[in-house]
Amino acid sequence: MSFGIQAKELNDYLSLTRPLWSRATNSLSILNCVQVEVQYGYVMLTATNLDITVIRKVEVIDPEPRDEGVAMAIPGKDLAVALKGVKGLIVCTPDLDNLSFRVGVNGIVLDLDCRDETEFPPSMGILADGVASAWDLQVLAHELRRVKECAGVDPGRLAYTGIDTKLFEGGATIAATNGHVLGVRRFADPDFTAEINAIIPGSLGRYIPRKVAAGIDAALVLGAERGSLKWESNRIDFRLIQSMYPTWEKLIPEKFEHGFTVDQESFLRTVFRVGQMAQDNTHALKVHHLAAGNVELCTTTKDVGTCSATVWADDCTEFPGFAVSAVYLADILGQCAAGPVRIELNESLQPISVTSADGWQALIMPIRVVV
Repeated sequence: MSFGIQAKELNDYLSLTRPLWSRATNSLSILNCVQVEVQYGYVMLTATNLDITVIRKVEVIDPEPRDEGVAMAIPGKDLAVALKGVKGLIVCTPDLDNLSFRVGVNGIVLDLDCRDETEFPPSMGILADGVASAWDLQVLAHELRRVKECAGVDPGRLAYTGIDTKLFEGGATIAATNGHVLGVRRFADPDFTAEINAIIPGSLGRYIPRKVAAGIDAALVLGAERGSLKWESNRIDFRLIQSMYPTWEKLIPEKFEHGFTVDQESFLRTVFRVGQMAQDNTHALKVHHLAAGNVELCTTTKDVGTCSATVWADDCTEFPGFAVSAVYLADILGQCAAGPVRIELNESLQPISVTSADGWQALIMPIRVVV
């Protein structure tokens, strides 16, 4: 019972799902495995950490018709090592009697020990009763990764590790915050008609391939406790975070009294250059308004003294000086699209808004220092 498959298909899947199968605990060692279910003409690859399951259907060269599928649980690390650097077609032979998976690579035959497939967690199954929305996969993946940069990492504040997702009639919003910065992306789509509010895992975008062509349709389905993202021969099932997300909408003022526009690339470069001199725990970067549309960025260090740089700003109104974390500001600017970036505020100790040309908006909380 053998079949042929391109090594690239397996290597791409193993690379994409590595965080799932490489971090299992000893008590759940079966999660270190990738399930390979062999059917006539294709195999189903499955990896999971119980919260996120990534499933991919891959076509194979299958000379042997069969009535029933064969499923095996293969340690992901062993399979990755066996296929490291391998290209082209490989021949695989599952052996259920001896719980082994034989891989023929460049004339060399490798036997990989397998686990009992019945130990592998069952699939969450197709979500049939959720709220569905249609997306361009490339756009969705990019925005999920961008918003994720503002999410928290503390498992003690589980809601902050997720992405607040709101679907409503005429559009959608996704947002994430760690308590210091807030990232928001708004979408207008007349095809969105149903309403739902859910917290999806912040790592969801990690399991969408980075090299995705434009124009691939994806379906995001959200239910009461879990969700699903489907495109082509791929499906990601995930559990929603059951918690209350902070009401971030109240942090965004209806209007801003002050602001200025800078070039994303040059401003980011200046923030990084000046900000790396900050030596205290806050990485405080002070921003001042100068005459004739100039904005000064400065920081003070014990060893060097004051380090400052001036950048040109368009549409600049006089604004009160403020201080922010250079690390957070650089992270936010790094997520902005190339081109003009609008920075706005009302008062020194109120949130500062950063908006890029493509509609991405982030708020950063100021630091209380003498400016």
